[in-house]
Amino acid sequence: GEVYPQSTAAMKFIARLGGESSLFPQDPKQQYEVEKMIGLCQDFEVHWRPCFFATIQPQSFGHPQDFAKTTEGKAAIKDMRERFAEQRAMTSKLYCLQQAYTGFALNMEFS
Repeated sequence: GEVYPQSTAAMKFIARLGGESSLFPQDPKQQYEVEKMIGLCQDFEVHWRPCFFATIQPQSFGHPQDFAKTTEGKAAIKDMRERFAEQRAMTSKLYCLQQAYTGFALNMEFS
């Protein structure tokens, strides 16, 4: 079969399958809301990536390979993740939940 390597593009493709019964809304305003949510999730991922990769690829951030195993590395990674949680995670999660409950996320209405 055909391979769809870019995850966001593949999700959008799948969501648009099915015409009128697709997961992607037909209305341009609702399409904008879905695209906004996708963008927010991508923004979230960009900010989370250093917190994740500092553990498995610390050399990508100028640290030695074993950085995550050292006392200093563990403390730095913990601090980075805690600051991320305080600054980004709660704001983003609350926004995502608020937007999802409007019904745009899956082209559904909640009562």
